[in-house]
Amino acid sequence: MPAGGFFNGSDQGITVILVVLAVIAALCIFLIAVIALKKIFHSRREERDFQMTDLLVNRFEEMIDEEAVRLVKKNFGLFFERYVRLCQSTLLSEDFKQKALRCMTGLGKDRYYIRRLSARRSYKRSAAAVYLGYFPTDRARDALEKALGREKKYRVKIYIANSLADIGSPLSLGVIIQSMAGSPLWYQRSVYGVVASYGERLREHLYGLMANRSSEIQRLITHFAAVFRSEPIRMYLEDLVGAGPGDIAMEARKILYDIFYDEKDLIGKLGDGDENVRRAAIEALDNMTSREAVRALMEQLKYPRLAGDAIKAMTAVLRNEPAHMAYLLAEYRAARDDALRDGLALVLSSRMEYLLTRAARDHSIAPLIRHIICLLYTSPSPRDRTRSRMPSSA
Repeated sequence: MPAGGFFNGSDQGITVILVVLAVIAALCIFLIAVIALKKIFHSRREERDFQMTDLLVNRFEEMIDEEAVRLVKKNFGLFFERYVRLCQSTLLSEDFKQKALRCMTGLGKDRYYIRRLSARRSYKRSAAAVYLGYFPTDRARDALEKALGREKKYRVKIYIANSLADIGSPLSLGVIIQSMAGSPLWYQRSVYGVVASYGERLREHLYGLMANRSSEIQRLITHFAAVFRSEPIRMYLEDLVGAGPGDIAMEARKILYDIFYDEKDLIGKLGDGDENVRRAAIEALDNMTSREAVRALMEQLKYPRLAGDAIKAMTAVLRNEPAHMAYLLAEYRAARDDALRDGLALVLSSRMEYLLTRAARDHSIAPLIRHIICLLYTSPSPRDRTRSRMPSSA
């Protein structure tokens, strides 16, 4: 190879390397400049945030309206962002809110968000609904109510409903409840949390809905029955138990038994011919601690389809009132029915530590411990029969 060719090749290689190094250096300088600009921008943003927050907290209320409007117009994005954060984190005075509202509506900002309720993108409609919640005016409320009626996506609807509740007009309560018609269960449950903010107004509204037989309204009233306890609510639940859809009737029965019925009522229900009624009564009795409740539950141990529920309830009663231990031990020793003995053994197994401690000085406990071990650990047949009845050790 000629010497000139060798050196020409070397020069070209060096040129390529220098070009690559120059590009890398330029990229490094560019990245350093971007980082520096971001830090400067972030620093200035923090400073502006601080200045706006300081102005809102310390000087905004004293400003004359014309000066406040100029401030809002010049820095609306920053003003509204800080105003929303202050509304969420502090208790602002009503005068402050009214002044901010006058400034923003005077500039037509509520109309801007009202128009965005009709945007094609659902996230824009959701954002507009959220922001309109900070404009408690009849115009914003009316726009949100109309949007709730025409909106097809339930994930947007819940934002609209929340903003209507934030505005807090009682006129919107019926519109929010009406939006549940034909909706999925998750939306209905979300609405329960929204309308709860109406408090006593909701109670009165529910009374007016009792003639409505739609499943959505039945679920709504049943959900709030424990909160708004009253004789009309009790009568409504009893009607649902007799004629409502299956799942709603079961929930109504559970609330009736847990909230409205006393121990005497529940013990009386244990003689009902319907297993579902007896099962609900058994579950409700786990909050009682009397000897009468224990005796009534003990009788249910003889019925295979109800024994598991009775064991769980008796275990809860024993946990709440350990004084029943001696009585249950005596009943176990006296029992001659195999199902009753098995059930009592499983209930007493929840106090196994106590039984083992006592067995050291009372040898009459040993047969019970062997019975429990047989039921829970060694004998396949009894264990299969009682698997769903094993009590919790909690």
